[in-house]
Amino acid sequence: MLRKIVSHEEANNLIELLRKSHSTKSTAVKTDVLLKNHNLGYSPRHLRAIVEFIRQNDLAAPSYLVSNTKVGYWLTSDTAEMKSFLDQELDRVSNQVTNINALRMRLITPKQKKQVEQLHIF
Repeated sequence: MLRKIVSHEEANNLIELLRKSHSTKSTAVKTDVLLKNHNLGYSPRHLRAIVEFIRQNDLAAPSYLVSNTKVGYWLTSDTAEMKSFLDQELDRVSNQVTNINALRMRLITPKQKKQVEQLHIF
């Protein structure tokens, strides 16, 4: 999978925008609204790449860029919100690993050949 190239400028611009307008869960913003209302000019995929870049490099410190599917993205300095986000992400990873292992076992376990029953005609 190719990684989208993200610049520090893009990351910093998003951090500043979130700090100004979306710094609490009650002011969280979903992807489509963020892209439309702020005229960022990014695709949703590129926005996710910028979010990933910010998180992986801890660029919003001491805040952290959290999200959930119901309300969207926001920056938080609240430890409880960060812990909740961490639990959410760990659950997601755990489910992915469980699914991957089930598929892996299917692919590496040899299939049993069905035995053909012999018909007694006479």
